[in-house]
Amino acid sequence: MQLPPYTPEKLTMPYMYLSSGRSGAFDSVYVFSAHIPAKEKYYLRFTNGTHEDFSSMAIIAKKLQPSTQYVHAENYDTICKLASIFFQQYLKHSKTATTAAYIKQLTNADSAQFSTRYPTPSP
Repeated sequence: MQLPPYTPEKLTMPYMYLSSGRSGAFDSVYVFSAHIPAKEKYYLRFTNGTHEDFSSMAIIAKKLQPSTQYVHAENYDTICKLASIFFQQYLKHSKTATTAAYIKQLTNADSAQFSTRYPTPSP
């Protein structure tokens, strides 16, 4: 099945979007998951996260210079764990951990760091 980017209504499989935090106003926001019929949709924003947190670069930077600010190496571990749970749940049909439960655990533990609220455009 091919899914051109202009037909999100054809996406029916489970979907997860992880977002880094952004400073400043959003001038436009396209909430992709609002346009897809998938029953299992997840969104998690790392409010202090940066683009680099989605790679191992943050861990390397923190090891090389521990005093570096705005490097959140712990986000990488959380991202890896969340991706693993999602794939275990939907590819291996594991019942031991669920994506929704882990996201809820994260947001309950630290609502300042994790958010499930979609960004909205500035007026």
